[in-house]
Amino acid sequence: MFNLNASMRYWLYPFPTDMRKGFYTLSGLVTEGMGQDVRSGDVFIFLNRHCTSMKALHMEHGGLVIYYMKLEKGNFALPPLDEKGKIHPFSWQKLMLMVRKHPSNYPLIIPEHLHPQILSDSLIPTTSGSLVNC
Repeated sequence: MFNLNASMRYWLYPFPTDMRKGFYTLSGLVTEGMGQDVRSGDVFIFLNRHCTSMKALHMEHGGLVIYYMKLEKGNFALPPLDEKGKIHPFSWQKLMLMVRKHPSNYPLIIPEHLHPQILSDSLIPTTSGSLVNC
């Protein structure tokens, strides 16, 4: 109960998600948008447009659980993403770096479709999104 760990598989939904979504609508995104089965025991991660809120959906023994984190300031640091896919494999280590805001080995990448309003002349375009100078 209430357990996430390194032995689980993690998947990042690559599009902005309305954080008002609950169990049923997030499950629908997993099934329809990601082509996965929410009952698999995998963890499905969703971010809002500004990368300030994150929800993780996970089926545990007693039922579905949503872990929700909202930052008071700043943004979640994302690893580089392949914008062609509808699902991105993720890892426990990447999730912990993202949540703890630990100095990471990768720059903050915010794909244009996740955060279009921050694009400006100060950003350096990359193949996987926009590089933000932190």
